[in-house]
Amino acid sequence: TEHKLWFAQQLENSQNQIAELTEHKLWFAQQLDILNQELLKVTSSLEQLQIELRNTQVDLSRTQLRYNHLKARLNVKQSKLLETRSQLKEKKLQLQGIRQDLKYTKETIEAMKSSKFWKLRNAWFKLRR
Repeated sequence: TEHKLWFAQQLENSQNQIAELTEHKLWFAQQLDILNQELLKVTSSLEQLQIELRNTQVDLSRTQLRYNHLKARLNVKQSKLLETRSQLKEKKLQLQGIRQDLKYTKETIEAMKSSKFWKLRNAWFKLRR
C-alpha cells in the first residue's frame, strides 16, 4: 500500500505536470498565433514599403533625367548669354567709334560752315534764286 500511495502521488504529480505543460503549450500556441499575426502585418508593411521604395526610385530617376536635361539647357543658355555679352561689348565699341566719327563729322561740318568759302557759297546760292 505504501507503494500504491507513492505511485498515486507520482501519478497525480505527473498529471499536474501534464496539465501545467498543456497550459504552457496553449499559452505558447497563443503567443505563436499573435507573433504570426504580427509577422503578417510586418510582412505586409514591408511589401508596401518596397513598392513605395520602387516608386520613389522611379520618381528619383525621372527627376534626375529632368535635372540633367535642364542642366544641359542651362549650359546652352549660359553659353548663348556669354556669346551675347561678347557681341554686346563689340557693338558698344562699334557704337563708341561711330559716335566719335559723328562728332568729328559734325565738327568738320561746323568748321566748313564757318569758313569764308562756305559763306560765299551760300551767298551765291541766294543770288542765284
